[in-house]
Amino acid sequence: MARGKAVPLRTARQPQPPPEQALAVFPHREEVEVVHRSFELDPNAPRAARPVIPLLAAKYGMSLEQAEAAEARITENAHAQGLPYLDGGRDAANSFDMHRLLHFAKEHGQQAELLDALYRANFAEERSAFDTQRLVELAVGAGLDGGEAAAVLADPQAYAQAVREDEALALQSGTGSLPEAGRAAARPAGRR
Repeated sequence: MARGKAVPLRTARQPQPPPEQALAVFPHREEVEVVHRSFELDPNAPRAARPVIPLLAAKYGMSLEQAEAAEARITENAHAQGLPYLDGGRDAANSFDMHRLLHFAKEHGQQAELLDALYRANFAEERSAFDTQRLVELAVGAGLDGGEAAAVLADPQAYAQAVREDEALALQSGTGSLPEAGRAAARPAGRR
């Protein structure tokens, strides 16, 4: 599948992503523990990757032109924050395997590294991030053992319960979309 123009990754002189910006000015940042939880935007999405523009158009009942304009706005906003984002041609698929692999990475102290690699691959690189071989490559690039990562992906039950527990926690907190997931996670302890 042809993908759009690659956008360079941010450098130290470019802005940080919003959560990092917020923590940088938060006076009690040393007391903050960032916890990454699984949240699938579309748990019923097929495993096979497909172009994101027609997917968005169908999902939200808009024309292809409207979906392209929406994606262009997201690209513009990402670039304004100094975030890498592919200018057209992205694809999408079911992310359950990514979430399972992230739980595996967490056990090995590499979750943040794999999360960064997955974001970069999905939003800023030419190659699709959704096939098993690519996921193993990203896991290895994040410091994980390729054979172990491949074994996780080959076993549909590996870490599946951990993903489902995160999703259940989201539902219990009233989360139904990604922005709500961020708000729920930001609530002070005892208010979840």
